[in-house]
Amino acid sequence: MRTEGLSPLSVCVLLAPALLVLAGTLSVGFVSDDFYLIHRIVNEGFFSGWGGPGGDMYFRPVTVLSYCADYAVYGLRPLGWHLTNLLWHMTCSLLVFLLARALRGSDWEAFCAGYLFLLLACHSESAAWVSGRSDLIATAFCLASLPVFLKGSPWALILFAAGLLAKESVLVTPALWAVAGMHSPNRNARSRLLISLGALLAVVYAAARILTSTNVSDGVGNVSLPEVPENLVRYSFRVFVPPLSEAARPFLARYPFAVPLFLAAAVVTAAFITIRRALPVRKLAVPTLAFFVSLAPVIFLKVSLVDTRSERFLYLPGAFAVTALAEWVFQVFGKRTATILLIALALVQGAFLHGSVTNWRRAGEICSELIREPVSNPPDTYRGAYVFRNGYREALTLFGE
Repeated sequence: MRTEGLSPLSVCVLLAPALLVLAGTLSVGFVSDDFYLIHRIVNEGFFSGWGGPGGDMYFRPVTVLSYCADYAVYGLRPLGWHLTNLLWHMTCSLLVFLLARALRGSDWEAFCAGYLFLLLACHSESAAWVSGRSDLIATAFCLASLPVFLKGSPWALILFAAGLLAKESVLVTPALWAVAGMHSPNRNARSRLLISLGALLAVVYAAARILTSTNVSDGVGNVSLPEVPENLVRYSFRVFVPPLSEAARPFLARYPFAVPLFLAAAVVTAAFITIRRALPVRKLAVPTLAFFVSLAPVIFLKVSLVDTRSERFLYLPGAFAVTALAEWVFQVFGKRTATILLIALALVQGAFLHGSVTNWRRAGEICSELIREPVSNPPDTYRGAYVFRNGYREALTLFGE
């Protein structure tokens, strides 16, 4: 990896705190849906598929294959399953670096984008929850397909298909290709053909899923059409803002426009600086538009403002959010100051990520305690980390006395 002005020693120094924070996920136990999916893998194997306890089945063979591999190698030891999650998350961070470099061409800016993505606080649910792995794998294939598409390679279609078989939320990948192609000087008939074939694949896949009565999303907290603008604000706010304190609930209930006003002020300020400095907006437009496109599959699913529930829906959009932010900060402040600001922001995000991972670790401990001493009504969550939202019966079957 080329990094202009950055020595291998500097890279190691910067990665050390990131890996220290992420290593905390290795000590998280199994929680909630983990027990359900592992129970199915143990008893039914690869062809079990996997869905919710209510019988809603999802066709995610690539993700299921990773679970089968973990069971074959690690058995019922959670450390190995979490190690797989961590490796996928690190892979996605590297792919964000490659994507940012393909869009921008600056290794140093791309490194800052990938580093921020690595430590982004809203990644706790995907990184620390075994059941959140589908977002990691699907995002990895989606991000990998983008630089390949920009080179005009048909391998982009293969990567897209693999992503679909990990999680259906990457249906928007051809639209992301089209957005990324706005930046590419090499856009040609082959690029248009790849987008058309990708769109056809997405339509056929979606039609097959609908005809087989399979849910297209795994979310909770569905919102109505009039609530979509509010939900868009929630996602835009939460991508860089860690969960607010529980004490904020009464304030948010009393002043529901507080978050939209804060976000509007941030957008207006950024727009004012951009216009005043006459910054080129085309490069900013590509990752910004990609962020909103990637939200399309989950826009009817609500993300929490005060805990980590449903943060996994921000995993793919977060890749484009950090790329857009890095682009803007480098344009406004220059290389040295921008680097300091982005690294500092990443470390602050990492501190909040550590706090969320601590909650997931405690949730795993609570699960172990409830397995040893069963109760009739186990808690659903612990500070946003799932405890026994699902899977209690399966947990007792797998690990009970």
